[in-house]
Amino acid sequence: MLSDRFEHALRLMVILCRNAPSHHSLAELTHLAQFPEAEVHEYLLALQQGGLVKPGWTCTIPSNEITLLRVIQLVAPIRRITSCPMGYAEHGLNLCPLHRTIDNALGALETAFQRTTIHHLLHQPETNRPLCRFPHLPTATMHSPQ
Repeated sequence: MLSDRFEHALRLMVILCRNAPSHHSLAELTHLAQFPEAEVHEYLLALQQGGLVKPGWTCTIPSNEITLLRVIQLVAPIRRITSCPMGYAEHGLNLCPLHRTIDNALGALETAFQRTTIHHLLHQPETNRPLCRFPHLPTATMHSPQ
């Protein structure tokens, strides 16, 4: 259902949006994101294909227009349950109570991710970083929000 892929892609978008309009190298993003360069590159290509970033690695649109769901659907789409995953023909399109409950939970996740933007993550009043283990970026490389 959900994997580390979505958290990693969101981490990259937070880094890029936090420092927009600055450009970042792949090596710099790998260091800041704290996961392997091959994964960083894979996610950047998916985000580029989705129109969220461009080479030189910077955001193409403002953080208040980037929902978490948009990022997630580019790298690790949430797969809703539309028919019996067990393949029971007698269930048809009517999900059993277990699979209906799981699908409802996935729907609630989609709704929450659609309502939340990267901007929202970056501008919370709490003192914690937007994502756990988020690297501290020197003030000189950060841009104040517009």
